[in-house]
Amino acid sequence: MFVCTTKEEKFCVFFAFFTLMIPLSSCWNSSDAQAIRKNGVLSGNYDRLVRPSQITNVSVAFNLLTINDLDIKNQIFSTTGWIEANWNDHRLSWDPTTYNNITDVFADESEVWRPVFFIDNSVSDLSIISDAKLLYRVTHTGEVEWEQPRMFNTHCRVDITFYPFDTQLCHIKLTSWGYTTDEIELQPAYSEILTEDLEPNGEWNLLKTSIKKNELTELRSDGVMTKHWEVIFSIVTKRRTSYYVTGILLPVFLLSYLNTLVFVLPVESGEKIGFILTVLLSLAVLLTIITDKIPSTSIEVSILSVYLAITLCFSVVSCILSVFVMSVSFQDPTKPLPQWGEKIANNSFFPLSCLKKCSNCVLSNRNRTSCDNVTTRSEKNVNDCGDISLNDDGYSPKKDAKSELTWTELAKKLDRLFFYVTFVLITLETIAFLLILMIGGSLNSQQLVSSL
Repeated sequence: MFVCTTKEEKFCVFFAFFTLMIPLSSCWNSSDAQAIRKNGVLSGNYDRLVRPSQITNVSVAFNLLTINDLDIKNQIFSTTGWIEANWNDHRLSWDPTTYNNITDVFADESEVWRPVFFIDNSVSDLSIISDAKLLYRVTHTGEVEWEQPRMFNTHCRVDITFYPFDTQLCHIKLTSWGYTTDEIELQPAYSEILTEDLEPNGEWNLLKTSIKKNELTELRSDGVMTKHWEVIFSIVTKRRTSYYVTGILLPVFLLSYLNTLVFVLPVESGEKIGFILTVLLSLAVLLTIITDKIPSTSIEVSILSVYLAITLCFSVVSCILSVFVMSVSFQDPTKPLPQWGEKIANNSFFPLSCLKKCSNCVLSNRNRTSCDNVTTRSEKNVNDCGDISLNDDGYSPKKDAKSELTWTELAKKLDRLFFYVTFVLITLETIAFLLILMIGGSLNSQQLVSSL
């Protein structure tokens, strides 16, 4: 039996502990990794142009980092992220215990087989997705992990019907170039795009994403049909409307109501035509600005553009009516009113304009009083009235009021009537426009989300 002295006890305990831990511990060293690469999986016997198996299963995913921009006019969707691809190559497997428990090594694209991808709907670059500086992680089970970060500029068919309350559905289409469905099986690794690292965008709010695969059929020149797999990354985004409400919609509404104010300006001011022409030009400029921001397409028409076009028509009509009112106002006072003017004034304008006038009032069956003491059925005072006889049935003019109506008064009544009509029409148009825009935009958003 071995017995340590008192001085030797500490050394004996340390020696025994160290001896027992040596077989249980292992550490990474570069010589073992080099042995795996040179003498094992990446030796000269490996051919990177040969597929690992008859049908190679490749799982793909997309990690979205930022939504850079959605150019509505040019219909370009710009995003930043990276594509993840994983597949198994049994030729790259090894026994970790043989190489000091090393479970993974790195290789570049010139050393291992990899699937060839490109973005099918790219508008800036249709080249193969590749980067010689990126490394592939190879595990001891033969699993190969490849991550490719880049900026993606893809075509996105936009729907501007409910702009600026619009929701857009855009796609990033990843296709395997050269390999058919009998050689590569593309599989989405997840049902949705990874958004854990997504940075918020100031204009667009992400609603939903999805990943689906699709089969493409190609007819070659020799008449042979070939099929390829395509993975589609779909992104639904909804526009943030705060800026557009204050910067576009509010000015449009205010300008539309300025059309009614031209009929409040008196003819004597001489500013009616200048005012309405200013409003007309302002609407034309605003329509040009909005049209410049949306694509030139006849497939969908923006409701906002329709509203502006209608408001522009109101301005033109208001300008024409203002000219008509001015022409009526400056008629020769000695010229009698036309029959249409008398009929419209007596039948329609008096209740609307509240400008009915008459000279003297006669009260029959009791006594005669001045019209200052007569109250009409509408409970408004009648001043300077003509002779009116009150009988049991009410009152009837003793002197025809239409003979007192002048061209200037007719013009004022026309102004008042046109003000009421344009104000009501523009109000109804604006309410209908807002309801269609907001409700339609919400329903369209729900439809796009449910379609994924």
